Amino acid sequence: MLIWVVIVLIGVLAHELGHAFVGRHLGLEPWIQLMAFGGLTGWQRPRPLTAGQQIMISVAGPAVGISIGGALLLIGSTGVFAGAPPAVLRVVNSALWVNLGWGILNLLPILPLDGGHITESVAGMVAGRNGRMAARIFSIVLTVVIGLWAVVAGEWWILILCIVLTVANVQGLRAELAVR
Repeated sequence: MLIWVVIVLIGVLAHELGHAFVGRHLGLEPWIQLMAFGGLTGWQRPRPLTAGQQIMISVAGPAVGISIGGALLLIGSTGVFAGAPPAVLRVVNSALWVNLGWGILNLLPILPLDGGHITESVAGMVAGRNGRMAARIFSIVLTVVIGLWAVVAGEWWILILCIVLTVANVQGLRAELAVR
């Protein structure tokens, strides 16, 4: 379990460093906060960014994880892990899942995932200030659809994740409507 926690910590930190690196390249001063189930990268002095810049920052985190996971797959395909002790294989498989699996999952177009922020940026280019509301509505619809599939498929962890994300987006949508 301790090894799993270390792998997740390193994977989350690498992901957040991807966001921070691109933000720094764009002239921002990043900070990173690690939490129980992930992390958050923010800026000391935020400033308006173009949709393209926001998309670059959002893509950077998953790209790091996908790159690490892809490298592990590539290394594994050479046979370097053949005959490795089961404990080593568990560590490699865990690192693969944490980086590649989370990197891909995080690109789903659901807020607050990075894919949801990409969707929000694209929606903002099309719908202007209504882009965030459109991204929230899309996130709600998509999590409900995936949640219904999870019920049919008996995928209870996916269902729980969909419920949490749906509730978060409904609350966010209500807050945005209250401000208007």
